[in-house]
Amino acid sequence: MTVHESAPPSRRTGPAAGTRRAEVTDAAVRVIARDGLSGASLRSIAREIGYTTGVVMHHFAGKEELLVTVADTVLGPFEELLAQALAMPDTFEGLRRMCVVPLPTTEAKQVMPRIYAQVLASAEAEPAFAAAFQARYAAIRDGIKSLLRQGQRNGSLRTDFEPAAQCDVLCALVDGLALHAVTEPARFPPARLESLVTNELEKLRPPGRQGG
Repeated sequence: MTVHESAPPSRRTGPAAGTRRAEVTDAAVRVIARDGLSGASLRSIAREIGYTTGVVMHHFAGKEELLVTVADTVLGPFEELLAQALAMPDTFEGLRRMCVVPLPTTEAKQVMPRIYAQVLASAEAEPAFAAAFQARYAAIRDGIKSLLRQGQRNGSLRTDFEPAAQCDVLCALVDGLALHAVTEPARFPPARLESLVTNELEKLRPPGRQGG
C-alpha cells in the first residue's frame, strides 16, 4: 500500500492541502449560488477554478462531504456574529445586528439566501447537505433564543413574549425578506430591508425605550 492509499482523500493535511480544500469549497459555494445544486457537479466545481475532478476528489471523499463542508462554510460567519452579539453590553443592539447584518444588502451577502433556497428545494435529493445546514442553523436559533432571554433578564427587551416562539418569528422574517430581496431587489432595496427588520425589533423593547 502506498502512502496515498493509506489515507482517504478527506484526511489529507498540511497547509497546501488546507488551502486547496478551501479553494474547492469556495468554488462550490459560488457554483451552487449561481447555478443551483443541479448544476453543482464535481466536474463543474472543478472547472470553476481550473482544476480536474481528480483534484477535487483528492481533498473530498465525494460530493456529499463537499456539500457538508459548504454548509459549515456558509453558516460559520453567522455563528461568529452570534457570539459577538451575545457578548455585547447592549443586548438589543446585539439582537439588531444579528438580524440586520445577514440581510442581502450587497452582492456578496446574496450568497446565503441563494444557498438556503437550494437547501429548501433539494432537501430530498441531497439529504446530507440539508441535514448539515439545518443542524448548524438550529444551533444559531438556539443562540438567538439565548440572546432574547438575556435581553429579558437585563431589561432591554419586554418580558411578555416567549423567546422560542419569537425566535421563530424573527428567523422567518429575516429569511423571508432575504429570499424576496434576492428575487425582487427593486422592491426590497437595502434601506427598506433594514427598516422593516428594525421596526419589528423595536416592538420587542419595553414601553418608553422604543426608538431609543
